[in-house]
Amino acid sequence: MMLLDRKPELKEINSFRAGINWYRNYTDELKTIDPEKIRKDIQ
Repeated sequence: MMLLDRKPELKEINSFRAGINWYRNYTDELKTIDPEKIRKDIQ
């Protein structure tokens, strides 16, 4: 987090992915994550 404080441009590069997780594409294969609790929208 200190790096992001010093270089805010790094956070901006990936800001569109904030809150999106890799596992949203694998909900049918995962047993430990409730699909209803996964954010699926990307803007």
